[in-house]
Amino acid sequence: MNKFIESIALDKLRHVVGGLILGFVGILLGDVFDMGLVGAGFATIIVAGKEVVNDGWLGKGNVEFLDFIYSFIPILMLAICYAI
Repeated sequence: MNKFIESIALDKLRHVVGGLILGFVGILLGDVFDMGLVGAGFATIIVAGKEVVNDGWLGKGNVEFLDFIYSFIPILMLAICYAI
């Protein structure tokens, strides 16, 4: 397992951690209003918007679909756990 984690690029691991934080905060804030999955949706929009606006339009990074995926999967996992 340790070799697998070390084989993932540091950039992708940062996206995973960012997705976990955004997903947790989004679901937590959404749960206050009994709309936890809406919070997960907003977290997903924020992640996608970061890739399009910050990396694409502003040119502050590289637009990569895998960056979005690595950020979205933790949000999806948290949303599934919330819904169960």
